[in-house]
Amino acid sequence: MGTPLYMAPEQLQGAARDADARVDLYAVGAILYQMISGQLPHDGTSLAGLLVNKLEKSSVHLSLSVPGVPIALSQIVAR
Repeated sequence: MGTPLYMAPEQLQGAARDADARVDLYAVGAILYQMISGQLPHDGTSLAGLLVNKLEKSSVHLSLSVPGVPIALSQIVAR
């Protein structure tokens, strides 16, 4: 259970037994991305579109979507 916008891909795939503290770190990264850029790392016009984007596409690197963001911060958020 969770909010799909902030869920890790393994959670979305139904691999609940693989969900551990790392999925919480994924959510923190998604929240940081949104706080810094003003947009979500993945989007979709519907839940199905969001799921496809999260499972099949990489998010835009933060330093590319927000000019002036230090590379080190962008790398931390991406991890």
